[in-house]
Amino acid sequence: YEFEKIMKESFLQEITAEEVLKKDQPPYLDVRMQMEYDEEHIPNAVHIPLDELRQRYSELEPDRVYYAYCLLGARSAIAAFLINSHGLKAKSIQGGLMNWSGPVEQGINAEGVHAAFVPT
Repeated sequence: YEFEKIMKESFLQEITAEEVLKKDQPPYLDVRMQMEYDEEHIPNAVHIPLDELRQRYSELEPDRVYYAYCLLGARSAIAAFLINSHGLKAKSIQGGLMNWSGPVEQGINAEGVHAAFVPT
């Protein structure tokens, strides 16, 4: 338990959507799959799916803090942990896009993740 607590405090940094929206156009990092990104994403977000992150660290600038997001916050928490443990800087946006009140760009599927769920 103590090891887990230390690791989380050292490498897992989170921020609320409200806090990150107050910042002046920070670099966002979308860690979702390509089809999710294509559907809807935060404007100008860097897109690196979580499963490709370890091979693509070199695309991240070492002097910037990235604000990682996914749909609910679990994948972005993992991404922030991995990025920080690699010596770069990232914070996970708590609650992901489901908790996001900022601007989003619609892509191929205009309904987006914020659309009401309609069972089929």
